[in-house]
Amino acid sequence: PKSAGARWEMSLLRSWQLIVLLLVLYKDVDAFVSKGAKLRTNLWLENNVRVSKFHAAWLRAKESSDDETSAVSIDHLDNMPDIPILYESDRILIVEKPSGIPHQNQGPDVPGIVNIVRHQQQKRVWGVHRLDKVTSGILIFAKDAEMASHLATAFAAGKIQKIYVGVSAKLKPKKKQGWVKGGMSRSRDKSWKLNRDPKAKENFAKTRFFTAKLFPNDESDEVQDDPTRKFTCILFRPFSGRTHQLRVAAKSMGIALLGDPIYKDGQDDIVSERTYLHATGISIPSMGGEAEINLWNPPPFESLAGKSELDSVLSNLMHKHCDLPNLMEAARPRLRKVS
Repeated sequence: PKSAGARWEMSLLRSWQLIVLLLVLYKDVDAFVSKGAKLRTNLWLENNVRVSKFHAAWLRAKESSDDETSAVSIDHLDNMPDIPILYESDRILIVEKPSGIPHQNQGPDVPGIVNIVRHQQQKRVWGVHRLDKVTSGILIFAKDAEMASHLATAFAAGKIQKIYVGVSAKLKPKKKQGWVKGGMSRSRDKSWKLNRDPKAKENFAKTRFFTAKLFPNDESDEVQDDPTRKFTCILFRPFSGRTHQLRVAAKSMGIALLGDPIYKDGQDDIVSERTYLHATGISIPSMGGEAEINLWNPPPFESLAGKSELDSVLSNLMHKHCDLPNLMEAARPRLRKVS
C-alpha cells in the first residue's frame, strides 16, 4: 500500500494537472486555437470528417472574431470611408463591404473590414463569414458570441442562402445556365483550381449559375474604343462556401470575371477599376430570437453598364431563376417588372 506521503504527492500532481488544463481551456484558449486547433479543425471540416456541429461552429466563430493579424494605427482606421449599414438589430449587423478591403489586417497600414467595422461601431462585433478582398457586398456580423455561434452553425449547415452577381468581358458561354461542381485545391500564385472529377470530394464546391448578355455603358472606361462590345452578366447561387469559389467557377466556364487580378480574363485592352463580383442577396432564417432576414443589395456597377441596362438584365435573371421566394419579395421593389 502507498504511504500517506506518496498519496499526498499524487494528489498534488493531479491538482497541478487540473490547473494546467483549466488554464489551457480558459486563459490560454486564444493561443491554443491560433496555433493549430483552428487549422486542424478547418481541415477536418473540408474533408468531411465528422466533427460536432457545435464544436465546429464555435471554432469558426472564434476564428472570425480573432482575426487581428497585426496592429493598425487609429489614424488609418479614422481615415477609412464609412461602411454603409444595410441592416441592424440588437444581435445582428449587416454591412456593405467595399471592394478592395481585406478581411484581415494586411500590415500596419491596411486595416481589415472587421477592425474597420469595430472601430466605426465603437464596440466588439464577430465576423461569421468572409468576402474576398476584391469582392464587395453583403457581409454579416454578430453582436454577441452566442449569435455568432448560431450564424456560424447556419452557414456550416447551408441554411443561409446567398446570391452574387458578376460580370465578365467574355461573351456568354454556350451553356447559359447550369452547375459547376468539383473539388478545389491550391494552385500557384495564390490561386485555386477546380477538379471536375465527380470522385473529387475534398474541399468540394457546388455553384448554380445563370447568364445573360449585358450591354455596357458607351462612356465607361472599360469599353474604350469599342462601343459594340457585349459583356456577360452572371447570377451565382453558391451551395458551398469555398475560398475563391465563384471566381474559379467563372474561370472554369470560360467567362473569368472582369478585373480579377488572379483569374485573368485575357481582355488586356480593358482597363478595369475593380473585380466585378458583388454579394447581392442573402436570406437568413429565424434564429436566436431574431426574425428571418432577406436583403437585396444591387451591385454598384453603373460605371460599367447604365443603371437601366443593369436593372433590366438583373430583373430578368431574378424573375426567371430565383428559387428563394422571400428574398425575391425583398428584391422586387428594386427590380423592374417583367412582362
